[in-house]
Amino acid sequence: MIKRTLMTAVAVFAAATDLSLAGEHPLTYQQHVEKIKAQAPDADFKGLRVAYTDTEDYVLLGDKPDDYGPPMFKALGTKNYPACISYANDLLEVDYTSMNAHYSAWVCNEDSGKQADASYHRYVLKGLIDSIKNSGDGQSTETAFVMISNEEIVAFLEFQGLEIVDHSIIEANDKSYDVIQIKNKETGEQSELTFDITLQASKRNG
Repeated sequence: MIKRTLMTAVAVFAAATDLSLAGEHPLTYQQHVEKIKAQAPDADFKGLRVAYTDTEDYVLLGDKPDDYGPPMFKALGTKNYPACISYANDLLEVDYTSMNAHYSAWVCNEDSGKQADASYHRYVLKGLIDSIKNSGDGQSTETAFVMISNEEIVAFLEFQGLEIVDHSIIEANDKSYDVIQIKNKETGEQSELTFDITLQASKRNG
């Protein structure tokens, strides 16, 4: 992934907003998408993510996670901005929770001079990352970050400037967790974060 604006992204995503708890999302996935597209004051990014796990696309995309990302990132890396935007939009058609797609759309629109579209995708990306940060701090199973997919975990860490060193799956409190050893790409410092993957385990692997 191109990291030209990554540090800017990390700074932008530092502030989080209050979001509803899982189980308090009466809207459908598509209704959440429309509220976010309208940038409604009550747009609920955690609600979007939770509702997405109830869709057919969520299950199907779990079987082919590499169908969209590689050509999108290749276009981003070669500065083929029209193709990058097209690939990003294709991925968003089946997964509006994709942080990688919104990031790519942000950068490629910005470098194409399409500031309004770039600002919109930056807004969505910030909302998605804030919703994860608001779910916990990753320091224990009790305060684990709540995630909906492996792709989401990898992207979330990437946008914090972190890379995965190792990981292990554990079961506790009738839930599934991914305990990940991470390394800060700048400092080399290693630490551990815990992610609640119960939704993913039950809906993609159930």
